[in-house]
Amino acid sequence: MKKSFLLIIICCLLLSGCAGAPTYKNAVMPMALSADQKEIVDLLSGAQQEILLFSFQTEAGYANREVWMEVYEYGKLTESPSLMSMPSDAALPLSGSLAVVLTHTDEGIGWAATFSEGGTRAIYMSSDPIMGSLNGAALGRGFGPLSHPVEITPGKEIVLYASLHSFGGISMGDLQAYIGNPAALSGYPFAFLIKCKFS
Repeated sequence: MKKSFLLIIICCLLLSGCAGAPTYKNAVMPMALSADQKEIVDLLSGAQQEILLFSFQTEAGYANREVWMEVYEYGKLTESPSLMSMPSDAALPLSGSLAVVLTHTDEGIGWAATFSEGGTRAIYMSSDPIMGSLNGAALGRGFGPLSHPVEITPGKEIVLYASLHSFGGISMGDLQAYIGNPAALSGYPFAFLIKCKFS
C-alpha cells in the first residue's frame, strides 16, 4: 500500500513537471532551452559573438516570414542593409525557430539568420559588416534580445533585439516601444534593431 501511494505521488509530480511553461498559439518568443543547451549557447557566445534563439507558432496561415536589421544614427534610419525572407506557396499555420548570430569585429557587426520550419531551412549571411559613421569610437553599449512572447499578427513588425550605443547613459525598456518610434533612439549616436514579421 505504501509503495502504491508513493508511486502515485511520484507520477503526480512527474505529470505536474510536464505541464512546464505555458504554450503560446500566435507568438514569437525566446526559445526554451534545457540547462545543457543553454550551457552550449553560452560556451559559443562571448564578447565577439552573440547567439539569439527564438521560436514561433501560429494558428492562422502565413505565406512569408522575414527578418532584417535596421541601423540608426541619432534616431534617423541610415540603412536597412539586409533582409532575409522565407516565402512559401501557400499560407499555412507556422511552427518553427529562428536563430540570429551577431559577430562583432573591428570592421563592424556581421550577422546571419536561419529560419527552420518542418525540416526546411532558409539561411542568410550578411556580406559586409555594419557600423555607423562612428566606427571605432569609444561608445558604451546597452543591448538585449526579446525576453517575453510577442503576439504575431499579419504584417506587424516585432523587435527581436536592440543594441544602443552612446557616449553617455543608456536606458532600455520594452523593445516593442521602438517600432514606429525613431525618436526613442534619438539620444543614441548609433543603434541597430533586428526585426521580424509574418505575412
